[in-house]
Parts: sequence; structure tokens; C-alpha cells
Amino acid sequence: MNAKRWVSTKILLVFLFLLIIGCFNYVVDPNGVYSNRNNYEIFPEKLFSSKHGLVLSGNDRNLKFALAQSDLSNFGCVILGSSHVMSISSVRNTGGIRSKCGRLLNLGVSGGSIEDIAIFSYRIINNKNKPKSVLIGVDPWTLKFGMDSRYKVYKFYFEEMQNLLGFDLKSSSSSYFYGLAKNLINKEYFITSLRFLNGGKSVGVSYPHSSFTYENGYVERVVLPDGSLVYSNDYIEYAKKNISKKGKYSYKLNRDAYHRSAVSFFIQVVELLRKNNIEVELIMTPYAPKVFLEDETKVVSYLKVVDRVVRDFSLRNNLKVYGSFFPSVMGCENYEFYDYMHPMNECLNRIDISR
Repeated sequence: MNAKRWVSTKILLVFLFLLIIGCFNYVVDPNGVYSNRNNYEIFPEKLFSSKHGLVLSGNDRNLKFALAQSDLSNFGCVILGSSHVMSISSVRNTGGIRSKCGRLLNLGVSGGSIEDIAIFSYRIINNKNKPKSVLIGVDPWTLKFGMDSRYKVYKFYFEEMQNLLGFDLKSSSSSYFYGLAKNLINKEYFITSLRFLNGGKSVGVSYPHSSFTYENGYVERVVLPDGSLVYSNDYIEYAKKNISKKGKYSYKLNRDAYHRSAVSFFIQVVELLRKNNIEVELIMTPYAPKVFLEDETKVVSYLKVVDRVVRDFSLRNNLKVYGSFFPSVMGCENYEFYDYMHPMNECLNRIDISR
């Protein structure tokens, strides 16, 4: 009897501990996953009128979605994609990209997937003030469905895009909500919550202090007036110290390199943008040279397959492709990366789209 009571007590204590952790993460919510602490309707006006951008503690999809509803005719180009393209900036003068676009708006989101590209494309074609050009960042996982569940915040618009194109892609929301629940008792998120409280970080929309610089960052990530990203100073310092460290290099690079249905869907999204008199071009950003030091690894083989597929359908559909997954093509070095797959501005400057 005592043994059963001990087991029951232990289970209850574990349950209470997890409940406390979950409640703590839910209330603090450092990444704005569960709360809507920002008034996103006022975000575009505050961002565009700011001197150095805004410090934001929130879901970047919400922030970029609000930007997508602003007057897009004011921008030469709108950029879609993942964090790989989020540093591309007209404020920081990203080389040939600025020479083509002039003023640009960066709508890249963390882990951006083909579903995100479809959602933001839907918002763009339904905006009465459309941009002249859309640049889509193509990553090694772009041509597959279901690579990131975070798009389901705006799942309705993905379904609307499917309806427009005559697709019926079944997807379940259960995995998304399961992930949200699981994240509440996630150790890393708990640590992030503690750091959030102890680090003097902001809640809601605020402006960076005078100590902020593009090169060194700020205590938090900063979104510049064109929607592009400057990483936190902690992240930048960590990147400098770990330039030469080896890793697995396999983020989202598993199973099939692409889905034929996803390629077809992607092309139809592009064609729909074109039918709305919007020029569409593609950007591929490089991985760091250290990824390619060893012989033909699975990751390198994967990148080669996707590169071939992208260039093949781009040629057939008269789509220009700028940049490359391969740093040797652009002359980028390891020290010009934050990590193995996020190039710094110095490397991005070499993407020449003036041709």
C-alpha cells in the first residue's frame, strides 16, 4: 500500500512540476508563440517610420503577415522565404539586390516552407497595391510539403491558395497543436523564458537603444525598417567563436530531396503571381564552405539534387535564378556565415541580380 502511495505521490509531483513549468512558459512566452502581446495592426506604421527598426518579442509570421497587408506598390521587390533570406536588406545595402530593387520589403520567416510561400503569395495577389517584383528564396527543403508546421497559424490562407490552384493537399492540424503543447514543457523553452526575464528583454514593440549596430546587433533580434533581420549580439558572438566547429549540417535535409507534387504546386504559385503582373525570380543562398570539406556526404548529394531540379524547372519556365547553395560559386568564406547555413551580409552582397 505504501509503495502504491509512493508511486502515486511521485506521479502527482511530476505532474505538478510539469504543470508549473508549462504555466511559466505560457505566461512568459519569450517567442510570442502563445500570446498576442503585440498589436500587429500598428506594426507596419511603427516599423516604416522608425530610424533603426524595432525590437520585437513575437511570432515573426504574425509580424510579416501584417507587413504583407501594407502598400506593397512602394517597394521595388518583396522577398519571400526562410531565415536564409531574412538578412537581405536594402537598409544594409545588400549588393546587387539593392541595385535591382531599390527599396525592398523582406517577408522571410523562420523555417519558411512552401506553405509559407503560398500563404504570403496569396496575401500579395489579394493586396490592391501589389509590388512590381517578388524574389523567392528557394531552400533545400522548399520543394517538399510538411517541412515546418508553423505555417498553420495561417492555414486558412494556404487552403485558399489551394482552392485557387485546384489542389487538394490534405494536412492535419493535430501535429501543430501537439507541438505547441509539447513546447510548454520543453527544457530549452524554459531556459529561454528564464533568460528572457533576467536579460532585460522587451515585451511587445520597442526601439533598440543607441548601442545597437548592424555589425554587433542588440540584446534581442532587431527587425530593420525594410523587414530584414539583425541577429542578437549573443548570437553574433557565439557565431564568431564557432566558425570552424563541425556539425551534422542536416537541418530539414532528410528523406526525399523533393516531391514532384510540390514542384508542380510551386510553379503554379509562381504563374499565379505572374498573371497578376508581378515579376518573379528565385534566390538560392549558399551553405558555408565547411559543409563541403568532406567527400560526397548525404547533405552535399542532397544539395546537388535540389540544385539540379530548381535549375531544370526554372529553365523550362523562364525563371531567373540568382545565387547558389555552393559557396565556391560566389566566393564566400566560413567567416562570412553566422552558422553553416546562414550567410552574413558580406556573403549575401555577392548575389548579383543586376543581370
